[in-house]
Amino acid sequence: MKRTGFYIVKDKFFADMQEPYLKGNKEENRPHYYCFEDSVTGIYWLIPLSTRIEKYRNIVEKKKREVEQKARKVLGMLKRGVKFVPTQPDVLRILEKLQDKS
Repeated sequence: MKRTGFYIVKDKFFADMQEPYLKGNKEENRPHYYCFEDSVTGIYWLIPLSTRIEKYRNIVEKKKREVEQKARKVLGMLKRGVKFVPTQPDVLRILEKLQDKS
């Protein structure tokens, strides 16, 4: 897996996680995700972007360090239990499930 690449997640992931607030995949056609590795756990985190991949590829290429820095800051906040919106997926539960599979 490329460290800071763009990916489409398989439907199986969404079925396995059974997380009501995790955005659906629509048959592996939405959305594209920006990927970065958590240096503590080794788990790859994916940030949903859009099906308009070329638009976001250009933005990320121009601001790659800034995007990853902000993503890591948000990840740290999520790990401390910060909730940004009421419909936020339970990322700590997803993290536990992924670590159990490793």
